[in-house]
Amino acid sequence: MSYQAQSPVLGMVLPSNSPGVHTLWMPVIPMQIGLVLKPGPQEPWTPYRMFAAFTEAGVPRQCMGIYPGGGDMGAETVARCGRVMIFGSTQTVKQ
Repeated sequence: MSYQAQSPVLGMVLPSNSPGVHTLWMPVIPMQIGLVLKPGPQEPWTPYRMFAAFTEAGVPRQCMGIYPGGGDMGAETVARCGRVMIFGSTQTVKQ
């Protein structure tokens, strides 16, 4: 059995109030798919530190992108990625 990605990139819109959600995107590394990450506006530093550690360990810098910002950046992430995981209120998800 093997896994085949249905999308070359995963987009994630993550909250600020739960740093543990950043473990959810780590499988993109062994699955060899790209990551477009929009961190929460109040705490974007956890993904930056994780990204720095992964690049130091040899993960190519080009396979991940971190795009901080507000709701407009989250909407752009959703619009441009083939697969998306989004966290937020019902209102946020509807937008």
